[in-house]
Amino acid sequence: SSSSSSSSLMDRKMLRSKLHAFLSMSKHYKPELMLGRFPENELLEERAVVLSRLKDHREALAIYVWDLNDLEKAHRYCMEHYDYHRAHDKDVFLHLLHVLLRPECVETGRLKKTYAAPPKPKLEEAMKILMLDHKRINVPKAMDLLPDDLSITKVFPILKAVLSHNKARSRRNQVTKSLHRIDNLTVRSEWIRTRSQQVRIDNITKCHHCSRRIGNAAFIRYPGLKNKRPVVVHYVCSESFQASQSPGGVGASSR
Repeated sequence: SSSSSSSSLMDRKMLRSKLHAFLSMSKHYKPELMLGRFPENELLEERAVVLSRLKDHREALAIYVWDLNDLEKAHRYCMEHYDYHRAHDKDVFLHLLHVLLRPECVETGRLKKTYAAPPKPKLEEAMKILMLDHKRINVPKAMDLLPDDLSITKVFPILKAVLSHNKARSRRNQVTKSLHRIDNLTVRSEWIRTRSQQVRIDNITKCHHCSRRIGNAAFIRYPGLKNKRPVVVHYVCSESFQASQSPGGVGASSR
């Protein structure tokens, strides 16, 4: 009946959803062994998940682009796996461009069987990806993938966006560098001011904490508190003194 077939379909979707989650997150299987147990032309999206665990991004993306014909999922895959600081993940968008523009280099089960000859590159889709995500792409390498006879008018908007982004990034770097220099000069000035402060210890110099004379005992000098002169405390009083200066500490000022 239609109700039983509908129920069966829902059960299959639920099982595949659970399998997808397991393959994505579980540490209780070896991806390289699991891959050999997949059927050739079934569970393709699940195969892509296992390939992602092996960092074989190019083959995983080939499944989304050529086997499943789902560029939206391919782009989502790139967004999820891109990480500039990881060698295996920083070029995931470049892998997508390679899959789109060099189908003759792609090896997936359905692509071999469906096409007698390699299909035409998906140039328009690749150009959109390059325009949208050029910040995450090694643009010189991406340009090497484009056809030699591609009109410069099609490439110009991308180059303009890249140059604009690089210019803005250079400007931000200059501002950041200037701010770091100001911070460095401020700290150095404070260090020089602190080093130039002197404290004279004589027979009447008293500990700022216990009010007893310093005498010949070991002491610690603290910088001026709240723009006041430096203070001197006995070494044995230093811990209690620091506690008294912390908010809520004994002797701490209150409003």
